[in-house]
Amino acid sequence: MAKWKIIVLAGGKGTRMMSSNPKVLQKLCGKEMLNLVLANVSSVIDGEYYVVVPPEYDLIKKAVNQQVKYVTQSEPKGTGHAVEVALEYCDKVENILVINGDVPLIENSTIDAMVTSHLRSNAALTLLTADLSEPKTLGRVIRDKNGIVKEIVEVADKYDIESTEMTEINSGVYCFNKNVLEVNLGKLRKSESGEMYLTDIIKMLSGQGELIETIRLKNVERVIFGIDTKIDLERGNSVLQNRILDRFMLEGVTIQNRNATYIDYDVKIGEDTIIMPNTHILGNSEIGNNSIIGPNSIIDSSKIGNNCNILSSTINDSIISNNVIVGPFSNVRINSYLDDNVHLGTSAEVNRSKLGKGTKSSHFSYLGDALVGNNVNIGAGTVTCNYDGSNKNTTIIGDNAFIGSGTLLVAPVKVGRKASTGAGSVVLQDVDEESRVAGVPAKSISKQTEIN
Repeated sequence: MAKWKIIVLAGGKGTRMMSSNPKVLQKLCGKEMLNLVLANVSSVIDGEYYVVVPPEYDLIKKAVNQQVKYVTQSEPKGTGHAVEVALEYCDKVENILVINGDVPLIENSTIDAMVTSHLRSNAALTLLTADLSEPKTLGRVIRDKNGIVKEIVEVADKYDIESTEMTEINSGVYCFNKNVLEVNLGKLRKSESGEMYLTDIIKMLSGQGELIETIRLKNVERVIFGIDTKIDLERGNSVLQNRILDRFMLEGVTIQNRNATYIDYDVKIGEDTIIMPNTHILGNSEIGNNSIIGPNSIIDSSKIGNNCNILSSTINDSIISNNVIVGPFSNVRINSYLDDNVHLGTSAEVNRSKLGKGTKSSHFSYLGDALVGNNVNIGAGTVTCNYDGSNKNTTIIGDNAFIGSGTLLVAPVKVGRKASTGAGSVVLQDVDEESRVAGVPAKSISKQTEIN
C-alpha cells in the first residue's frame, strides 16, 4: 500500500494578479509557481500527484513538467470541494498531503519536517503555520489557552481579524490521515461566501478530540505563504533569487554582485565559474567549470562548456563548447554551435550556424545559416548573404579557409578547403579547394600550392 498521495490545488483564478494567465502559472525566477510547488514536494515525497484544475486547463497541462494526474473541479466551490473531488482517486493510501499551488517558496526541508512529524505522531492532521507581522488576508489560527489548535478563521467570513493581534496564519499546507479526512469532508457546509472551506475541518477535528499537530515557523516573509498580486510576485522573486544565488556560491560559483545578477531556477553552473555583474542567465542554461560570464551578458536556454569567456554578449538557444571566447558586443542565437577554441570577437553575430574548432571571427561579421570548418579565419566585415527574399540559404566554408575582410558570400555558396577570398570580394559561385578569388564578382586569381 502506498503511504502518500499528494493533492495540489491549482484552480484559483488569481483575479488580483490582473492577468489572463492562471495564477499558478505566474513565474518566479523563470519557473511557474505550480512547477516550483511540485518540485519542492516531490524532492521529499515519493507518491502519486493529483492536480485539481478548472474545466479549461490546457495551459496548466502544457506547462507542468512532471508526471501528474489531473482532476477537474467543474465549479469553483472552494478548497473543501476541490479536495473532495480529488479524494475519489486516492484509494489504498494512509496519508494525504494537500498543498495550494500558490505557495512556491515553501522549502523542501519544511515539507520534510511536516511529513516526519505527521508520521511520528500519528496525528489526524499536521498543519503548517507561521507568525507574520503583516498577515493581511491570510486565515488566522485560533488556539485555546493550552496552545491547542481549535479552528482557522477566514477573513472573508468571520469578524474583522485584520485589526486584531492574531498573527499566526494558515499556510495552506496540510498532512491528513486519509480516513479522517474522508469522513469529515462529507460534513462540510457552504460558508457565507458560498464556498466549502477545507479549513473548516480543523474545527471539526478539534471538536472530535482528534490530534492536530503543527509545524510553526517564525521570522519568515509573508510571500512564502501565498502569492496573490504582482507585488507579491516581485517580492517572491527576490526571495527565490537570493536562495538560488546562495546555493550556487555554496557550490563553488563566484558571484561578484548579487544585486546585479539574475539567474533562473533551472540553471546549472559548474564550480570556479565567475558570474560578473549585470549578467542574466535564463531558462535551462548550463555553464561548465572555470568560465567567466559577463559583465553585461545574457545567456538564455544555452549550454556553455568549460574555460569559456563570454564578455558583454548574448547567447540564445545555442551551444558553446570549451575554451571559447565571445565578445564584447556579440550575439550567438537560434541553434548555433561554436566548437572548441572558437574566438568570436567584437560585434559579431552567428545565427543558425556551426563554427568548427579553432575558427576565428574577430570583428564585425554576420554568419547566418553557415557551416564553417575548422581553423577558418573570418575577416572583419564578412557577411553570409543567406536570404534571397524567399528562402534562407546555406553557406559552407571548408577547413583552413581564409575569408578576407569585407567579403560577401551570397548563398547558396561553398568555399573549399584552404581556399581564400580577397578583401571586398562578392562571392556568387563556389570556390574550389586551395583556390584564391577576388573582385566583384569574385573570380579566380591563382591556384595555391600546398607546401609539405
